[in-house]
Amino acid sequence: PGIYALMGATAFLAGMARITISLAVIIMEATGSTVFALPIFVTVMTSKWTGDVFNHGLYDIHIGLKNVPLLESFPEKEMLTLRAGDVMNDDVLAVQRVETVGDLLRILDGCAHHAFPVIHHVSKSFVGTVKRSSLHVLLLKGKAHGVFQDAEGAVARPPPMMPYEELIASFPKYPSLADIHATLSPDDHAKRIDLKPFMNRGGYTVPEHSALTRVYMLFRQMGLRHLPVVSHDGDVCGIITRKDLIIAREEGVDQQEEDDSPTVVNPRGMVRRMSARRNTIVMGSSDQSHGSLHLDIQEAEPAQAPTLARNGRRAAIAAT
Repeated sequence: PGIYALMGATAFLAGMARITISLAVIIMEATGSTVFALPIFVTVMTSKWTGDVFNHGLYDIHIGLKNVPLLESFPEKEMLTLRAGDVMNDDVLAVQRVETVGDLLRILDGCAHHAFPVIHHVSKSFVGTVKRSSLHVLLLKGKAHGVFQDAEGAVARPPPMMPYEELIASFPKYPSLADIHATLSPDDHAKRIDLKPFMNRGGYTVPEHSALTRVYMLFRQMGLRHLPVVSHDGDVCGIITRKDLIIAREEGVDQQEEDDSPTVVNPRGMVRRMSARRNTIVMGSSDQSHGSLHLDIQEAEPAQAPTLARNGRRAAIAAT
């Protein structure tokens, strides 16, 4: 009976958590004998393979329930035929390199994004990215360090800077918007901030036609949280986050849509937009440009299937 109980406990743990080698070693050390090594190994692998047929392991299920954007070691095979433009979020909220304090406050109040593409205030081309935490610290402490510039006249060259120690003093925490609003006066809202010293000008970008497998490996190997997609002329046309690369979605792993929907849904529950006019939403000073996402979804041609991209609207920049 003891042997059956040992094999049953091994099978239960292996099927629940999908642990293989480490579990087998732990069970062998608990028994203090190598006599049952072969039955333990066979039980562990059989339980794991059987469980994989029906569902994911307990830890994988909890990762899905918590919506943690955890990427597997290698991309799914469905990604081999996809490009960055198929999965990117083309409803992008960007900031200009020279912004007013009031516009920055409106942007931060209106979204929960943790980083923003930065575009040139004249040419509108992509010049870098800036983190939300940096913007919060700048708005709270920038006035004391002379970062705020007058609303009229030329922008100072070189732009005023804040000591790096001040930017990271409370990292990873940063001031709340309530504290910022309480600190700033109405006259400060018209002041300007040159974001050039505070943005990342050397971050990774990919073109719209870049292979999705390459994008996936960039996220995995470089630990990226967001990746701007830039057109050939330097314009921001989209943002890719970790959540955009997660394939398993609410539609289910084995669900296949067969109706005449204007999009094609693959078995992994992801959808590809067939046609869209991609604009950049820019909030800034008087020379800003405003755009809105306009999807012109067309009937998928047979030659386009199978295709996939996203199920539902993703955030422009993910918090996780």
